[in-house]
Amino acid sequence: MRLKTWLKALICHQKGAVAIEFALVAPILVLMMTGVVELGLAARTYLLATDAASDGASYATHNGWDAAKIANAVVGSSSSRSISASPAAESFCGCPTSSGISRTTCGLSCSDGMMARRYAKIYASLNRPSVFAKVTTLPTIVTASATAQLP
Repeated sequence: MRLKTWLKALICHQKGAVAIEFALVAPILVLMMTGVVELGLAARTYLLATDAASDGASYATHNGWDAAKIANAVVGSSSSRSISASPAAESFCGCPTSSGISRTTCGLSCSDGMMARRYAKIYASLNRPSVFAKVTTLPTIVTASATAQLP
């Protein structure tokens, strides 16, 4: 009789159940929140790199080709100290197509009848801050690029 009463009390007893449930769910919630923060940091880093490359392209569009000044525009576009203009900006001639810019030799005619135009491709690289350091598969360095037609 005592065993039956004891088992019944054990099954119906709810004291401490919330603590046990929290102990089971908390690690999963912490892992999910850390993942969200990690993805947020990666997205923020990508946006900063994209903005820096865009600022370099804007400088090149308004002021012409000067690799050093374009690099300064990229680096100076953000308060982030780890941003760099790497790989180095490049100048090339090309013809616009429906899928982008087709590189060609300067002085040649394009399919639209106009001469090949001068373009600049500007890069910006930024170290990605991380919660897990190198545990994730996200890249540790984020690089973005922008292409601009030169005057």
